Amino acid sequence: MDIYYIEIRYRINELKNFNKLLDILPKEIGVTTTLQFLDIAQIIKEELSKRGYIVHIGKSPYMEYSMQVLGCDPLAANIPVDTILFIGEGLFHPTEIARRFDKKVIVYSPLTGDIKVLSPDPIFMKRIYILLNKLKSSKVVGLVTSVKPGQYFYNELLYWKKILKDENKDVYLFITDNIDFDEFQNFPQIEFWVVFACPRLIDDILNRKINAITHFYLRYYR
Repeated sequence: MDIYYIEIRYRINELKNFNKLLDILPKEIGVTTTLQFLDIAQIIKEELSKRGYIVHIGKSPYMEYSMQVLGCDPLAANIPVDTILFIGEGLFHPTEIARRFDKKVIVYSPLTGDIKVLSPDPIFMKRIYILLNKLKSSKVVGLVTSVKPGQYFYNELLYWKKILKDENKDVYLFITDNIDFDEFQNFPQIEFWVVFACPRLIDDILNRKINAITHFYLRYYR
């Protein structure tokens, strides 16, 4: 089956509530957005520069465009400013920016004019370290990856298999298509899971209080 990825861009006639946004923006700001809002973000970036704002943009090595972020790839926001302006809809993307880079994020929807402000979550990393401590104390660990494009981390899985086995843990490997947390119940002997797939699965893990963590946070494992 052929799969086509087609870029779609929003077009608008006005920037709703833009003056209110200007009232809360610091004079130095980073700008990020999603693919659909790139053209609008470029207009806003140029308008801010005309008004004397110092505007920074970044680019992820995995993205096609500057300013572009995904929920699992906010690297375009890794720029030397304290506050990021995210242009788009919803809180999924800006939430990751705030907690990944410990930055304040101003969320502006050019479609509705809604403005929200996110601050770094001081509790999030504490919850991550609790999970890592559970991994440290577990004797039987399951490592699971997905065969989906962009979510297949088999080499990393093998790397961590060796590290965990060197800690005298029993390690079991799983490869699947969809990561279905309900299926974990079929393996009650597994005390803790490490998920080598989309790092944003950490949201489901925390919400459902599963004894698991995504591989992204293994960088903090000691």
